[in-house]
Formats: sequence, structure tokens, C-alpha cells
Amino acid sequence: MAKYHPFLEQTLTNMAILRRSAQQYMESLQMWEWLKNIQEVVYGQDSEVLIYTYKNIGICYLALGIPEKAEDYYLKAITLMELMQQVEGSGAAPESDPELLKEDREQLATLYHNLFISAISNNDREKARDYNLKTMHYYSLLHGDKSLEVSNCKQI
Repeated sequence: MAKYHPFLEQTLTNMAILRRSAQQYMESLQMWEWLKNIQEVVYGQDSEVLIYTYKNIGICYLALGIPEKAEDYYLKAITLMELMQQVEGSGAAPESDPELLKEDREQLATLYHNLFISAISNNDREKARDYNLKTMHYYSLLHGDKSLEVSNCKQI
């Protein structure tokens, strides 16, 4: 643990975001992977901090045209979110904090939408349909059944 400078994690995050924003996806991916390795050592493999990292690794893989790897990382992020909800469920459940619940639902809607795009890119219509339904479910919880977000999902 001590071999990592305390600012290294934030520096890597900023550099990875900058590279991704500049559409330098391979360089960004390398930084996210390095960050993932550090976070797994420092915080453990089931740490909540990995959710954001996994999501961004998925974004890079999708942009690089590797949808099956993107899907793997999006699913890892979702699995960690579900694990965090179970852990929080044993104490202060996210349902008791409306803002936290909203953030979780927004994150899940985004992840399922990204999974939908991955499945479409991989020509897997069955998975795409399932992921789209989950996206629509979270948008419905967030914005209501008659929202534009839900309507857009229904059009797909």
C-alpha cells in the first residue's frame, strides 16, 4: 500500500478523463487499468471506488470497438453496485436517503444503456432488448412512465 503516492490515484483519474475526452481511448484505457490495479490493492476488489473505474474502462473498450470487454466491465460495475446495496441494506439502506437512491438509479440507467449499446455493437439483439428494458425501468423510476427518456427506450 505504501508504494503508491497519495495523489497518484487522483492524478491518474484526471489524466484518464483528459485522454478519454480527447478521444485517445487506448491511452485512457491504459490509465484506467493502472488505476484499477492500484484501487484493488489499496481498497480491495469489492470496493465501491471501482464502480466508476469499471464504467470508464467499459467506455474505452466500447469506443475501441471491443463491445464484449465493455460489457464485462459494465457488468462488474453493476455487480459492485448491487453488492454495495446489500451491504448498505444491512444498516442504513439507500432507500432512506432519496438523493443516494436517485444517484444509484441514474448510475444504473446509464450502465444499462451502455450495455444496450455494447449488445447492439455486438449484434446481440436479445441482450440489447433485455438491457433496454432495464434502462427503461430505471428511467421510469427516475422520471416517470411518460418521460422522454422512457419514450426513447420504447422507440428502440
